Amino acid sequence: MTLYRHSGRVPFSGLIICGIVFSTLAVFGGAIYSAAIVYLPFVKLKFVITLVFGCVVGSIVGSICGFAKLRNRFMVMAMAMLTMLLFYYVAWGTHAFWLVARLEGMDMAVKDVGVSGILPHNVLSWSDHLFRNGLWSMNAAGDPIKGWFLVALWTVEAVTLFYTTWALAGSTYSSKPFCESCNQWTDLNIGVAELPVAADDPAWSEIAQGRLETLRKLKLATDIPTYVRVDLAQCSSCEQCDHMLASGITMVVDNEGNLSPVETPIVEYLAVTRKQSDEINEFAKEMQEAMEMIAQEEDNFDDADPEESDS
Repeated sequence: MTLYRHSGRVPFSGLIICGIVFSTLAVFGGAIYSAAIVYLPFVKLKFVITLVFGCVVGSIVGSICGFAKLRNRFMVMAMAMLTMLLFYYVAWGTHAFWLVARLEGMDMAVKDVGVSGILPHNVLSWSDHLFRNGLWSMNAAGDPIKGWFLVALWTVEAVTLFYTTWALAGSTYSSKPFCESCNQWTDLNIGVAELPVAADDPAWSEIAQGRLETLRKLKLATDIPTYVRVDLAQCSSCEQCDHMLASGITMVVDNEGNLSPVETPIVEYLAVTRKQSDEINEFAKEMQEAMEMIAQEEDNFDDADPEESDS
């Protein structure tokens, strides 16, 4: 038995879908982002806008790559960076247009700037103009920000856009197993079992090697509020692509004093047979019944009459 890894396949139809969607997203998204930056009256909110657009682009890229059935994570992340690169270029190319539109009206922007601002030499010329003269200041009475301090702000903007796009694309893109026989993603059944066992039990290393009978040798967790959640990924059309995922769940106290779960992967998508999947479900039921019996016995003991206990 082995742990699942994406096959690396990139279907041609998926590339076409991604190319159309991502180029459209970059062009229109970059133009809208540039307009938001120009028209937004509050300087401090510009960073929030940057963060939001980076998250949106990354989320869309990850989701569309999953929809297009790309099974190559490197390709997904490369597409995310290329999409943001075009997005950022378009934002720069339309910046002067939106600025003229804000100050002199849309008609003047169309007449004086039009689409020429998107040309590479005009983008370089506009950035050089801003570097030398600046455009906006931190407050109404201040001098325009220019020079290398302005470059530093551009760098923060670019890093924010590219990093959030990278992070959201990676987290949104499906990590579930893909059934190559049926050409579809598996369905993830979360929480088929919640085992009151230790996440750091050495037996998990044997389970990761396919020895599922070791499940019955796991030790109960008694020192901290923790349990192990078992998920099953299964193909809805066949019985040849079942995988088990085990995650340690530790309950910790957050800043507000509430218990919050912290998830730690233990076994990530171990290939199992459908028979073994059924055995995992059966073991989970047995474990649940045992825990309910223990809890019932503890309740009966707590409710017992102290005088009867003494006698």
